[in-house]
Amino acid sequence: KIQGRFDTKLSLSGANTDEVIKKRLLEKKDFAKQTLEQIFNEQEKILDNLITFSSQTSGMKIYENKDDFIDCYPFVPYQFKLLQNVFASLRNFSHAGAHLSQNERSMLNAFHTALKEYGDKELKELVPFNIFYSTIKTFIDTDIVRIIEQSQEGNNDIDDFDKEVLIVLFLIKYIKEVPCDIENLATLMISNIDESKNALKSKIESALTRLKRANLIQQNGDIYDFLTNEEQDVSRGIANTEIDSGEVLNEVYRTIYEEIISTKSVTPIKGHTYYFVRRVDDIVRGTQSEDMEVKFITSMNPDYQFDDTSLKMKFSYENQLYIKLKDNGYLKELETVLKTEKYIKQKSGVKQTEVQNRIITNKGNEVLERKKRVKTLIEQAIIESTFFSAGQILDLT
Repeated sequence: KIQGRFDTKLSLSGANTDEVIKKRLLEKKDFAKQTLEQIFNEQEKILDNLITFSSQTSGMKIYENKDDFIDCYPFVPYQFKLLQNVFASLRNFSHAGAHLSQNERSMLNAFHTALKEYGDKELKELVPFNIFYSTIKTFIDTDIVRIIEQSQEGNNDIDDFDKEVLIVLFLIKYIKEVPCDIENLATLMISNIDESKNALKSKIESALTRLKRANLIQQNGDIYDFLTNEEQDVSRGIANTEIDSGEVLNEVYRTIYEEIISTKSVTPIKGHTYYFVRRVDDIVRGTQSEDMEVKFITSMNPDYQFDDTSLKMKFSYENQLYIKLKDNGYLKELETVLKTEKYIKQKSGVKQTEVQNRIITNKGNEVLERKKRVKTLIEQAIIESTFFSAGQILDLT
């Protein structure tokens, strides 16, 4: 009966929340529109370079034109949809109450709170995404709030900026469309049109190093992840798992001689096949009676500390090829793989909570990604290695 009295039907779904925010909170007077139009015309190219996301990111809107800039300022278009997704993800992963997920009032409140904080800022200021946390924290688990609020307690090297980076990592923890890499973190934290993005990325990189050291986040390749209390426990457990250095070398050997260079001989001239001894540090396969020897030297080997001149003298034998394997982080990645696999095996027969089982399952999936990365890193390390034979450094393509 009520609907029958009205000819005009208005959609009040969450998809229209950004339109409501623009009309109710962001409507500008004529002189303000003129000022913002001038700023956009002068800064359009800078904005295009400033608000960019990594190639794996999807669905993040930027300013389409001057009208879009005027309507959204001081916000960026992607923030409307992203914040809505954050609300939904926090509820789906049991970090917030049902009233937060995709709730239009929560959205209005979040943008209103941010506007009040930025109302007296100078022109060219933009609202960074971390500002929305001040509204969200009233709805989320106290455990999460405690991690963030106490991040600086007992960690003297964690400063206020590091804490803001931690906040962004929490907000987009479960948003698959926005990988938590440095490029995306910098874009989400842009707070001024004149800001240097390269300087911001450098600052974020330093913050991530400190947060990782404090076990508040973890790194998987280029991706960084906020750790809940349960995840921190598992992360500490993996870090404290002991492995033998021989296990690491055996895995380096297996990767090189089984996955990358599976051949055991070379035939440079038809009818002349030469077999070679295969070594990685002290791990050896093959017999001394074979024609040649190929030895990879890792940074775990005492010889690795010597400079090239010293190594040329040391590696003076003919029919022996020594390869000083460039240290590009493959050993550290491999240690994480082996520690994680051992930790998962230790926990396989232990009764766990549903949350713990989910975290351990995710760790198992991470191992598969890390193994692929180890192979790629070792391949790259070989390409960038220094090759020695008969007292010379070989100039190879």
